[in-house]
Amino acid sequence: MTNEMKNLEDHIRNNRKLYEEDEPNNGHLERFINRLDARDKQAKKRNISRSMLAVAAMLLLGLILTPVYLFFQDQAETAAPAKGAVELSTIEAFYQTQANNYLQQIDQLADRGMVNPAQKAEALKRVEELEKKNKLLSAQYAQLGGDSRLKTAIIRNYQMMSESLNTLIVMTRNTRNYIPEQL
Repeated sequence: MTNEMKNLEDHIRNNRKLYEEDEPNNGHLERFINRLDARDKQAKKRNISRSMLAVAAMLLLGLILTPVYLFFQDQAETAAPAKGAVELSTIEAFYQTQANNYLQQIDQLADRGMVNPAQKAEALKRVEELEKKNKLLSAQYAQLGGDSRLKTAIIRNYQMMSESLNTLIVMTRNTRNYIPEQL
């Protein structure tokens, strides 16, 4: 038990008569209510002061952080097209490598006389058309700052290019004259 509690208990024991009376002294209730009202007024003033201080702190923090946020937002927006350009160049490199591999296989098959020249010419014409479309789409993609719909169209064009070349290779390999060991 703390010393204050012991003092309070001693005070109550020593002044038992004061606490055993039925009613408090005259004016006790009014004094008690006045004290509560005074405390409530002080508490309200304190709460208002704290609220005002909190609002002022939030405004100050907002004023400080807004320019910082805007600066980094601007930096992120200027970096976004660069990120899109890197991503697009990676996609283009992948599909271009794939197309080059298919073209090498077609050339090897053509050297052995296994590819119909008309089919090869048609496939190369299709590849050339798709490459022209991709150049236009890539220019629009860069101009518009990396529109995802254009990126999807570019990817789809590259896929169609790969499918065209792969179809020619598959058709050639399905003929009876195909010998895979010579590739």
